[in-house]
Amino acid sequence: MTEAVIDVLLLWLNRRALLRLALPLSPSFTAVILLVTILSIPMFNWTRVTTYIWYGAYGVSVITLAATLLYEPIPLAPALPTSPLRRLLLVSQGVLLLAYGGALLLAPQPASAFWPWQIGSFDARLYSALFFSGGVGAVLLARRASTDEILLLGVTELCLGVLVPLGLLTVDLNQPRIAWLSPGTLLWPGIFALLSVSGDLLIWRARPGLQSRLPHGSAMSAAR
Repeated sequence: MTEAVIDVLLLWLNRRALLRLALPLSPSFTAVILLVTILSIPMFNWTRVTTYIWYGAYGVSVITLAATLLYEPIPLAPALPTSPLRRLLLVSQGVLLLAYGGALLLAPQPASAFWPWQIGSFDARLYSALFFSGGVGAVLLARRASTDEILLLGVTELCLGVLVPLGLLTVDLNQPRIAWLSPGTLLWPGIFALLSVSGDLLIWRARPGLQSRLPHGSAMSAAR
């Protein structure tokens, strides 16, 4: 669902101007997925066609995105001024996400021990891609960012912060297995709650530029 929301947002925004954010995020996500699957080759059934499709799709995706990142001229959208406090918050968020992504990749069992459900090493390493891409996005926008870039990152964080715990709750309603009052269970949704708050703040920061895109905002600007 998060991906669907982002796709709608990209259709509305200037997609070309978002290459500076989208290009580094996509390889950081797909490259981690590909790395994890390469390290887990013995787990795959090589008699199935889907295994070759999996490796081929991620391999081609990484190569294509990396080549585009290296050789495609990336347009620089008009940047909003970044205050020292906002820069500190984005850098801190990015470092924490990258650090936790690294922990899931290198020590998946200890790093995911507090999660509300049991998760295997392979799945934990796959989840690390989500934290890596989020960390890259936060650090990338810490120095300079356009309204569209801030809005895209904010909507992404808000959707993940709301929909991931909501999905956990939905699954638990059908198959109750989670001790909601345990410290680990409280910590896990708390992380996504902070992520949703960060998304809200980013969307609020992009609000002036967002209002100028709306018909009402345009009419008000013309009236002035």
